[in-house]
Amino acid sequence: HDPLYRTAARIAKEAPRGLYLRSETRREYPFARVGKQIIGFTSIDSDGLSGFELSYDSMLAGKNGYADIRRDGLRNTFRVKETALVKPVAGESVVLTVDWHLQEIVEEELRQAVEEYNAESGMAAFIDCNSGDILSMAHFDPQEKHPDRPVKLRAISDQFEPGSAFKPFTASCLLDAGLVSYSDTIYCEMGRWRVGRRTLHDDKELGWLKFREIIELSSNIGLGKCAIRADPQNLLETYRDFGFGRRAGCGLPGEASGVLPRLRTISDYNISALAMGHSVAVNTLQMALAVAAIANGGELLKPNLLLGTVEDNGVVNRTAHREVLGRPVKRSSADSLRAFMRGVVEHGTGKPVNSEFVSIAGKTGTAKKNVDGKYFTLKEYEELI
Repeated sequence: HDPLYRTAARIAKEAPRGLYLRSETRREYPFARVGKQIIGFTSIDSDGLSGFELSYDSMLAGKNGYADIRRDGLRNTFRVKETALVKPVAGESVVLTVDWHLQEIVEEELRQAVEEYNAESGMAAFIDCNSGDILSMAHFDPQEKHPDRPVKLRAISDQFEPGSAFKPFTASCLLDAGLVSYSDTIYCEMGRWRVGRRTLHDDKELGWLKFREIIELSSNIGLGKCAIRADPQNLLETYRDFGFGRRAGCGLPGEASGVLPRLRTISDYNISALAMGHSVAVNTLQMALAVAAIANGGELLKPNLLLGTVEDNGVVNRTAHREVLGRPVKRSSADSLRAFMRGVVEHGTGKPVNSEFVSIAGKTGTAKKNVDGKYFTLKEYEELI
């Protein structure tokens, strides 16, 4: 009863010579849109155009075969030889590290969060902290014109200023260098600190805080005062060791490297701003891998997306292996940072996500929006609404 099938039947039966039907293969996505940003899509000729399909096109596509045929004026074909001149080679079957159940949950939660908070977009990346396997990556953009044909995965291609979510990596440099300790207390100036010709602010009027509390309550002033004790180049080296400022190498096209500043003018304010995640650009995957390094005791792992290939007997031959790119933080410092980040969720700025079922650690961050070359302030936003 489908009109298209009825039209096709009429063409097959009544079409004049030269108009004919041709059968072609059609690509199906068994999970519909779920994971399609990672998988990507192909052209009508099955050439990879985005995502995994593009990066691993040569592995997936195989090679065409060739045969001798002849065709008469009526387009009838005749095979000259029974065997192909060159036999086709099938493409390899592969398995990704992605957990499709988790991927579905992540995509749905992103959609709900963006709609609930009227955000422009949302991005997420989930990493196995002990192996580097990518379990899920996704973005949601309500303005995306062709969600069925995503040309990029924003979790690796889009850069953003991380804000206070960057503070644990500054803290790791300070802990490793022995510049702060548990017993240190820092006066946070009741929310307002004059640094040279600039003023640094906290959201709350905070007084004397221990270093752990500075991370838990996300004091810009407290961390800024600690950061100016450090060698600026040592800070930058620590950020590079965590993988910022270079591509992680996940195997997908369009991956951004992020940006670390060149400290041409070194002032206390510059260092304080850098320490709290300003003047830095990162992508979502970089952040996930850097936090994973703190979670696993200090090892930065290479991300794995291709788990392995499927042999003829159906057995998966795992080709992914755990590769350590470096150790950006000492194990003892990583242990301390995990305790600090647990405190963020237990009684700090991350209390809304605390759970009675699972132990969660993390760090909140609020980046300021750049409008006409300067930061859009909270006061301007309140006046706007």
